[in-house]
Amino acid sequence: MYFQNFLTSKGLTFQNVALLLQELKKYYIVFAPLTIEDTTMNARLTQRPYGFLTLLATCCALHLGAQTTTAPIPKREMRGVWVASVLNIDYPATRTTDSKFLQSEWMRLLDSYKALNINAVFVQIRPSGDALYKSDMVPWSKYLTGTQGTPPSDYFDPLEFMVRTAHEKNIEFHAWMNPYRAAMDNESPSSMHSLHMMKQHPEWFVKYNKRHLFNPGLPEVRAHINDVVTEIVQKYDIDAIHFDDYFYPYKNGNEQFIDGAAYTRYNSGGLSLEDWRRDNVDQLISMLSSTIKRIKPRVQFGISPFGVWRNSYKDPSGSNTYAGVTCYDDLYADVRKWLQMGWIDYVVPQVYWTLGFSTAEHAAITQWWAANSYGKAVYIGLAAYRVGTKTAKEPNWTDPNQIAQQIDFDRSINGIKGFVFFSSKNLTQNPLGFATALRANQFAEYAAPPSLFRDTSALACDKAEVRTLTAENGKVLVRWKPTNKSREYYFQYLVYRFDKGKADYNDGKNIIAFLPGDTKELTFNDYDVANGNNYTYSVVANDCEKTVENLNTSSIAAQTVEHITKKQATHDTVTYPKKKKKKSFWKKIFN
Repeated sequence: MYFQNFLTSKGLTFQNVALLLQELKKYYIVFAPLTIEDTTMNARLTQRPYGFLTLLATCCALHLGAQTTTAPIPKREMRGVWVASVLNIDYPATRTTDSKFLQSEWMRLLDSYKALNINAVFVQIRPSGDALYKSDMVPWSKYLTGTQGTPPSDYFDPLEFMVRTAHEKNIEFHAWMNPYRAAMDNESPSSMHSLHMMKQHPEWFVKYNKRHLFNPGLPEVRAHINDVVTEIVQKYDIDAIHFDDYFYPYKNGNEQFIDGAAYTRYNSGGLSLEDWRRDNVDQLISMLSSTIKRIKPRVQFGISPFGVWRNSYKDPSGSNTYAGVTCYDDLYADVRKWLQMGWIDYVVPQVYWTLGFSTAEHAAITQWWAANSYGKAVYIGLAAYRVGTKTAKEPNWTDPNQIAQQIDFDRSINGIKGFVFFSSKNLTQNPLGFATALRANQFAEYAAPPSLFRDTSALACDKAEVRTLTAENGKVLVRWKPTNKSREYYFQYLVYRFDKGKADYNDGKNIIAFLPGDTKELTFNDYDVANGNNYTYSVVANDCEKTVENLNTSSIAAQTVEHITKKQATHDTVTYPKKKKKKSFWKKIFN
């Protein structure tokens, strides 16, 4: 308390001091290190002894997190959740061919996300060289139906259903794929389905840590992965292709990844083994970026790397961290280069450590990614799975406010555009009530996902003029005319709904739908309407000449049209009709 009063007397806050000390820690002299191992994170970390500055920064960070945030809730912010299918972590929780069960379980998850104001799902549709969708190239996943190659009943296609229903609930769908993993278990190629690449091309694979992995050094492997992505982007109305952190495998003791033959054959540039491996992954990411944008320019390409790119003690360009595993050195994934080259649209670093943890400090890592994003969106991966866990290394995970503190801090950093939680079951199980608290505070209002289009100089859109509004059959149907613009540029339609006389384009809760500019049907059905209420609807072609954030109600590039019924002319409002009460039996008799 004395220290807090002292800061106040000097016109300082704990937040000011915490940020200052994060910078000072870069120059703090390191004494004898102590090596520890964090098996949960698959990483060996080197921890410095706490000095006065480290302790002070930690205390400030903890005190800062306990404060009630007064920062406004962003109107556009990524609020995503990873839905893992491998080992049936999240969906489906039970392997079955029953299509009705698969549908009902998915809808239950969607409803839970909607209740938490989640606006995007990152669903693992390719867990290990297989598919949770109807494919001509790879077999149905055993994690879906129980037997590899066996489809769900009634010709059910889970991916088509998941994408469609997510969009109906105004939730983006990011198709999460693992590019290189072929089998989780110690399986032989002979046990695989005939359509699996391990059966067709066993020479493409390397066995490492009891798992079979595609060899990233083979051009034919990169071509196959490109073909898999092509099929998905062409067939499904997804919003993004998403890769996680598994490129070259996490190291398993002294076991060697046997790719010497490919290195000898394909290393025409004379690169070191490490640089050659990084170049292999670079080639894949560059190829996929070109393929995705050629087929559907609006489909995003995102990566979720391990939280630390490189440590600054090894590379001055790296973050002020002491992680024993890094993207660049161990997984051969130069994610910073991919951002710099513009090959990916967004990055979701897995920052699964607490505020104040000196070895890999949450604030230091998020600040580094924001400073090295090269203008691309940065979403922070948050460790919902660690909330409530007890570890001597990071005791702050027992604080139910830890995730909320991280969100408050990250929102203050320019360039951080949102958050993604791992994983679904940890978010919905709500340990320590942390998700309930987020819904009441940080996520109290709805937010649309960020628009990723940057260069608007080539766009010239007409007004996204509403053509008809019809209130009937438990919904309001909104239909609008298209804008005149080239489809090679990405943009979105935003549908706003206001209560009568309360048009506010700066309040995110008024956005009820966001649809891609190349959507086939320029309509939206609003089912969240109340009997007798008056509504005003507006459709905005976002990122056409200006972004909606820079517009106000008087200059908005959209026309608001209100309609009451099909039989009536245009009016100021649409009134959702009250249900007529049926007369009772006795009133019918005596009236």
